[in-house]
Amino acid sequence: MPAALLFLAGYLALWLAAGLLAWLVPAVRRRGVGTLPLLPAALAGAVLGGLLVPLLGLRDASGVLLSIPAAFAAALASALAAGTFGRKGGNGTP
Repeated sequence: MPAALLFLAGYLALWLAAGLLAWLVPAVRRRGVGTLPLLPAALAGAVLGGLLVPLLGLRDASGVLLSIPAAFAAALASALAAGTFGRKGGNGTP
């Protein structure tokens, strides 16, 4: 049992790292202005995107490897969506 938890913790760390890298895209693009609130959305999107791959049935080695780019893509999409909805809220950030 501890080996399975260690394996899952390792993949959670990889998914969170992919989310952090995906969050850097809008942060650099907007020069850091108002991007810190996008970080939780990117991290949550990364974990959900990474978990979605095995839930859809890809539980072999290809699914494990595919979960990392899926986490990055989901994190990027959720960070960009959170940034778009945040600007329409009238909070004054560009």
